[in-house]
Amino acid sequence: MQYKVMLILCISVILSAMPSPSIAKPSKLEYEYLGVALEAKGKHIWGTSPIIGPDGKVHLYVAQWSLDGQKDFSGWFKESEIGHYVGDTPQGPFKFVGIAVADKGGKFNAPHNPTIKKIDGRYVLSFIVNEDNKLATQRIIMYVADDLNDNWRPAAGAEPDGTILRKGTHENSWNKTAKLGVSNPTLLKVDGKYFLYNKSVLKKIQRKNGVHIPTVLPFQIRLKALTTTLNK
Repeated sequence: MQYKVMLILCISVILSAMPSPSIAKPSKLEYEYLGVALEAKGKHIWGTSPIIGPDGKVHLYVAQWSLDGQKDFSGWFKESEIGHYVGDTPQGPFKFVGIAVADKGGKFNAPHNPTIKKIDGRYVLSFIVNEDNKLATQRIIMYVADDLNDNWRPAAGAEPDGTILRKGTHENSWNKTAKLGVSNPTLLKVDGKYFLYNKSVLKKIQRKNGVHIPTVLPFQIRLKALTTTLNK
């Protein structure tokens, strides 16, 4: 099965970007399905994150990996890389620009779950990697750049390779035992503060989401989860 990017146009987006669920407000969303936005021959395409560039074009950052690799869909954490595509409109078509973040294997394995933002005049690309295909080692990397030419560098305050968040090590950390480390990063700036949201899977049927607000970088895990989801 090949995975494609399906484009959904949000006609009315009023999603709250507030840092706490106590002040978030529910919103009604209206969508129109427009079809397939991106399909790359011979590749799975996953986790697309778009941004409008200074050229007025739509830049897509996606996780991708070969259809000819792992047969059990485990390629997402074994051989993923982050691709960069560009199109004139959100509907596409999109052309391949290049590999934004390559799979280096070993300690910087399978870049995945990209999200791109423009904050403080710079582009910020957040994603996850793992070590040697071990899901429990997943951590969040944060790169910054002055343009969209993929001249990425580690964010200030990150570890030398760009690591900005790992699962908690404190004995009371909510995700200390996370089987999938930390994943699905989303960075927001609200009222002058930076909020990094992420997901951790603690048990097979339990997923928790956290938010991390730094006084100094890198981000530090809060002791309590923000939300909990139980699969039924």
